[in-house]
Amino acid sequence: MSDRANPSGLKALFDVLVAGVSPLTSGTLKAMILNASSSVVADWDAADTLDDITTPAEYVEASYSRLTVTCTVAIDADEMVLDFTDLLWASLAAGANSPEFIVLYVEKTGAAADPAFTDRVPILLLDAVFTPDGTNYTYVIPSQGIYRIPTA
Repeated sequence: MSDRANPSGLKALFDVLVAGVSPLTSGTLKAMILNASSSVVADWDAADTLDDITTPAEYVEASYSRLTVTCTVAIDADEMVLDFTDLLWASLAAGANSPEFIVLYVEKTGAAADPAFTDRVPILLLDAVFTPDGTNYTYVIPSQGIYRIPTA
């Protein structure tokens, strides 16, 4: 499976970046790790929130937590480029399941506390199969940005 964008999530991201465009005028960009047992691939395109994924199957381990992510938007020639900070989970230990995906999402302001999936709008699904071993795990975002949208 290759990395995929979610149309509803991209709209939510732009709504957050440009305050006042829609009812979703504030929120936080975040990242979470999903296990191999997740149904995220089958449910991705129709998911308006992470709660719409039948089996989200988030990674569970005491040292793991969801990350807050910074996004920048730039125009490069005739493309809009979305770029995110690299994702770093410190001292990520082995859990009961194997990580397979990273989901970037917008958490709406006022959303229920983690580990809830409601009020979380998926943006990007990233392939990330790895084996946690107690060391830092960094998902490096490509230097040319993670998502490019033609503007012309």
